[in-house]
Amino acid sequence: MICISTILLRQMQDHAQAQYPLECCGLMLGLPAGQSTDGPRAAKQVTQICPAINAWEQAQAAGEGVDLHKTPRERYWIDPAFIIATQKQARDRQWSILGVYHSHPQGPAQPSECDRQWAWSDYSYVIMGMDHGQVQDCQSWVLDDQHQFQPEPVQILRP
Repeated sequence: MICISTILLRQMQDHAQAQYPLECCGLMLGLPAGQSTDGPRAAKQVTQICPAINAWEQAQAAGEGVDLHKTPRERYWIDPAFIIATQKQARDRQWSILGVYHSHPQGPAQPSECDRQWAWSDYSYVIMGMDHGQVQDCQSWVLDDQHQFQPEPVQILRP
């Protein structure tokens, strides 16, 4: 399970709508399940989001092994330098990168085959499905032992 506040969820949705018709992307920081200063934690707790630039075109230009026939309307790429800088920021706060969020501007909140192939174990993948520039659905996914996505329960925390 992953816990996200209504405020952070709204920030992710605003990012998706601002980037439409391109896929938005970003990282989620916080405390992993099991880590807590006041006892065991049963779920991942998102404490901050870090919106990223969709660097798909830069990845294509740099020959990063991405599909040259796809565009930022269909794919996203987070610059590895951004990931490293964000990891350092998280560690300074004794947090971790919990996962990635991104939008599907023309589709459902379900992972694509490309999402699965590029996914990392232990990360949560929050996907926002959109229709006509508006977020319609938001779901989280995690990889199982066979590297297949499984739904991850999301708990929305109210302030």
